[in-house]
This record gives sequence, C-alpha cells and structure tokens, in this order.
Amino acid sequence: SFTNIQKKYGPYIRGAFFILNQGGAVKFQGKEWIHPNEYGRFSYKLLKFQEVPVEAVDASGCAINYQGMSNLLPLKELQSLSLRSCPNVDDWCLSRLHILADSLQELSLAGCPRITERGLACLHHLQNLRRLDISDLPAVSHPGLTQILVEEMLPHCEVFSDNWAQDLKLQADQQPQDTSSPISP
Repeated sequence: SFTNIQKKYGPYIRGAFFILNQGGAVKFQGKEWIHPNEYGRFSYKLLKFQEVPVEAVDASGCAINYQGMSNLLPLKELQSLSLRSCPNVDDWCLSRLHILADSLQELSLAGCPRITERGLACLHHLQNLRRLDISDLPAVSHPGLTQILVEEMLPHCEVFSDNWAQDLKLQADQQPQDTSSPISP
C-alpha cells in the first residue's frame, strides 16, 4: 500500500505515512514535527507537503525491520534519523543506510538489541555523519573498544556511548598482570 502512496503522492509522503503508521514522528523541511495523536491517527493535512523533503524521522521504539527500511531510503534529504530502541533494527538494516550517505548527519541507534559490531562497521559509508549514538547496545560485546573503532572510522563524527570508559577499565583490569622482574638476579 505504501508503494501506491508513493505513486500518487511521492516518496516524502510515503516515508511520512510509513513512520506515522508505526507510531513515529516526521519533520518536513522548515515545518514542525508531525506526530500521531493518542489514537494513533494523524492529519491528512500532511499531503500538502508533497513537494517538501522530509529532513528528520523519529522512529524510536517502532517495529521497523529490513523490509520497512525501504520506505525511508527514498528520503534523499534526510538529515536526522532516530532508530532508538527499535526491537527489529539489526545489522542488515544498517547495511542499507549507505543510500543516505550524502544527507544523513545524525543517527541514534541507542537501545537497539539486535545491532552488533558488524552492523556498526557498515556505517563507514556515512562520512557526513556528525552525531552518532550507540549507547546501550546489548549485542555489542565490547562497547568501549567499539566506540573507539567507530570514532576512527568516522573521524568527523561525535560518537556517544554509555560507560565506554568503564568498559575499557574493566577490560584492562581483566588482563593478566606480568609480575616477573625485567632484571634477572
């Protein structure tokens, strides 16, 4: 049905309808955020923004998956994307974001339980990224080391992670201590 919406109204409205139907929010360029109401409905007045690019999407907590990402990829002017706490966003989803490399500047993946280091490695295409939140990713085994690697991969990006310094300290504490003396008797 979203393909039919795109044929009739274009990719911006398709992306907006998809996100709003998921319970998320969208922001068209130069406009206010549009949210569904308490009943999950939204105003069809957004159809008047047919020619206005979507610049931001907040899909926090939405059930977006690999297939659903196809509704966002035509949003070529998308600058900010929050996928915070999306239960189905995984490494495969992140592998599709390279299509938004020219425009995407902010990305939040915080709290996504299915993202691993492999998925984060896919973000190397996003060289225009300026802010990246990779906090609370339970499938990432070494968050501190991962943050350092992501910072190396995206040198112009400010990377946020929770307790990464503590993770590095714990890793250092777990290393075996060399108690042998460098000087032999």
